[in-house]
Amino acid sequence: MNLLSFHLAVLRAAVAFGVLPVAATATAVDAPALPGPSAPAMSARASIDLSRYFATREAALAELDALQREVDGWHPDASTTFAAVFDAADALARRARRVSAYVDILAARDLDDAAATQARNRVDALGDQLARSLDDALRVRPLAAFDTAAAGDARLARYRHLATDAAARAAHALPPDAAKLADAAIEPLLRDAWTIHQRVERLPLQGQADGAGDAKAADRATREAAWRRRWQATQARAEVDATLLLGIARTRRALAQARGFADAPSAGYVERGLDRVTVERSLADVRAHLALYGRYHALRAQRIRAATGIDDVRPWDLDAGSDTSPHFTLADVRTIAPAALAPLGRDYVRAFSALLSADAHRLDLADVLGRREAGGFSVSAPGTPAGLYVAAFGGTLGDLRVMLHEGGHAIAAQIADDAGTPSLLAHGPNGLVESYALLNEFLLYDHLARHARTPAERERYLVALVDDMVFQVFGSAEEATLEQTIHDEAAAGRVRSAADLDRVTTSVRSAFEPWPADVLHASSSWWATKRLYYQDPFYLVNYLYAGVIAINLYAEAKAHPATFATRYHALLARGYDAPTETLLAPMLGDGVALDALGTRAFEVIGAKLDAIDAVRQPLH
Repeated sequence: MNLLSFHLAVLRAAVAFGVLPVAATATAVDAPALPGPSAPAMSARASIDLSRYFATREAALAELDALQREVDGWHPDASTTFAAVFDAADALARRARRVSAYVDILAARDLDDAAATQARNRVDALGDQLARSLDDALRVRPLAAFDTAAAGDARLARYRHLATDAAARAAHALPPDAAKLADAAIEPLLRDAWTIHQRVERLPLQGQADGAGDAKAADRATREAAWRRRWQATQARAEVDATLLLGIARTRRALAQARGFADAPSAGYVERGLDRVTVERSLADVRAHLALYGRYHALRAQRIRAATGIDDVRPWDLDAGSDTSPHFTLADVRTIAPAALAPLGRDYVRAFSALLSADAHRLDLADVLGRREAGGFSVSAPGTPAGLYVAAFGGTLGDLRVMLHEGGHAIAAQIADDAGTPSLLAHGPNGLVESYALLNEFLLYDHLARHARTPAERERYLVALVDDMVFQVFGSAEEATLEQTIHDEAAAGRVRSAADLDRVTTSVRSAFEPWPADVLHASSSWWATKRLYYQDPFYLVNYLYAGVIAINLYAEAKAHPATFATRYHALLARGYDAPTETLLAPMLGDGVALDALGTRAFEVIGAKLDAIDAVRQPLH
């Protein structure tokens, strides 16, 4: 199946399932001009004031058109100085970030706003094109020439990392015409697959009841039935999800091979500042510590057994015996967040409080998901306070976590912008970027545990902290292992259907999880629930590195509270002008290596398991 056939097959499947109206197939292929404002997907609880970016949609589109013309015509010749090259590229990047902020929010507010989605795709493609043009300009200039120029220009020196990376990427650059085709057709195709996956997941199935309450019912049989209904619903959608995922795998493999990579995982890891050898070594290190993961599972089962008397704990029992889940309001978020993030310093707390202010119009969230894009993200543009999009806020602990996580991305970007960091240095290795947001999560749970009113409440939040740390390290390793295996097995012709995906998934999970074969078999469509497999392939492995880094930063904040905030602010203000290890040196010591950080992370997780044991003793 070629790429166009895959695209059309996906769209036909979506129409057949009622996911897209028939007209949507024309929208995706014909790419209409951006129309006037569409009806809102639903009444939002809070909305970002988009006029701070552009007065109207038409103004945003006009700027996008102008940017496209300028990027199309930007080809610095050999006589252009390094300073002029970077100044021009940064000016274009600053403008692109402003357009991106505007259309990202518009598209996320309503999955049916095809015009906003098209504009979002165009901005993404423009960013890729600008990055390639900068690479082309740097590759024809020797690094030695850059060093000579930077010796007399301290402002230029911070771009050396970009110049080095450009030279390394040269071997894997697509020819210009192929790159334009990828931007114009293939990448939008892949984003369409993600959109359709979201729609498929929201399809109501005949006989499917809302089992949210049943999942936490006191009766064990009721819980099990709810658990099985959920997985039966996932299985009912599995053939469509398999078509999407295997189409993504074929497309990613073709793109990778066109760029000179052996396979899609190798290309995906390099795009994230990693390589397959490093990733496989890290995954092996996690597997070598699966005894710690086993201890975590045993402690969780022990807690449930003590509360319920259930001997053979199963997945549907994981919420059994727990006390009433806490409920948080937005007012609570505005109180808890500053207190939890206090270890990051007064400037950080002040910026985060301003982000959450009811009068600032920097939040975009609703009470229910509706047609909004799932999840959350931040938007930022130089000269404009950063904004935060959250699909829906229902007041759960998980919703509170999302606010602090995505808000962490927003504040990290704003601190860099306020420090005058160039937009070219606003993006860096995904593992490091995500570690800043995860640190906020860890500090949230730590704060709630330390200020708990009862031992049971303290235990709840300590468990939440350990759950988070364990998931980021062991859970991310499991998900990354499965994703790599799916792509490898699909390339070898051994995965062709949903049933094949189920088989591979069960094999990988059995090495990580304690559940018996019948439970793994009943939930074998687990692969279909991993949204990043569709949205951003090979991104998940970054959470392994992010988790390890964030646990180390958390431990550092605890060990050296007097100096941590100042060093952390300087780290964020710097942007991403060096490799991860160099950036982290002032925080974690010179000569730090990602592989070595795992040792401290496993020690911290072990200590937190000890803390849960200690707080449990008086209770049981």
